[in-house]
Amino acid sequence: MERSRAFAPGHVTGFFSIHDSADDVAMRGSRGAGFCVDLGSHATVELADSNTILVNGLRSEMKVLTDVVEAFTRSMDTRLKVSIENGLPLGQGFGMSGAMALSTAMAAAKLLGSDVDPILAAHTAEVLNGTGLGDVAAQSVGGFEIRMVEGVPPHGRVENLDIDVDVVYLRWVEEPMSTPAVLRNPDDRKRIIEAGAEAHSALTEEPTLENFCRSSRRFADSTGLIGPHVRKIIGERKLAGMCMLGHSAFSFEELDGAVAAGIGPAAHLI
Repeated sequence: MERSRAFAPGHVTGFFSIHDSADDVAMRGSRGAGFCVDLGSHATVELADSNTILVNGLRSEMKVLTDVVEAFTRSMDTRLKVSIENGLPLGQGFGMSGAMALSTAMAAAKLLGSDVDPILAAHTAEVLNGTGLGDVAAQSVGGFEIRMVEGVPPHGRVENLDIDVDVVYLRWVEEPMSTPAVLRNPDDRKRIIEAGAEAHSALTEEPTLENFCRSSRRFADSTGLIGPHVRKIIGERKLAGMCMLGHSAFSFEELDGAVAAGIGPAAHLI
């Protein structure tokens, strides 16, 4: 096999709580809820003379990606060229660092016949670099989901929600939001943990689209993460919320200036 390809969906989190104190990275992550979208990351991996990563045609040294590549090449006398095409921007709450990491890991595992677990490799790179906590777990399952137990298999548990929607509208403004900066800020962490636990409990009791959006909006307000521009985009819409973590919004009602996406499948080889 000369090359291998994989796709991982983008992922929008409506609310979450942080659970990252375990010694085992596979047991760290988040509890929360969100949905995958059919715009995401396509990764093509092939053998090369040196490890090279291209994102939308440009050379990248993103640590989350170099860590994934090294997870597959450090014990093998081989090097990889990774070419990634993204359907959504980075840093806007669309889980694209997780999508890039997971699609790369899945394609590399297939190409090399490696026994390295691609889900664990991608999740580890995300958590250790502070670029995400629960995206990879959700992207490995697809659809509308709720993360009941933090981490990835066999520790984490993600359940699909019986929410039937076809299209979601995504809109973003301003500069990207720094996920590592938020996750490492003590005040933000405290508010996220408290508000996330409340939202999770509320959605578990009433797992409907309306309650997901209501819980997500309450979470955004309680944590103070929502800014005036995103608040203006959402307006009075009942079926809308902020994408965590980005200067961005999702809406299940039509939204001017937004990109329309379908609910996405689980990450898979192409």
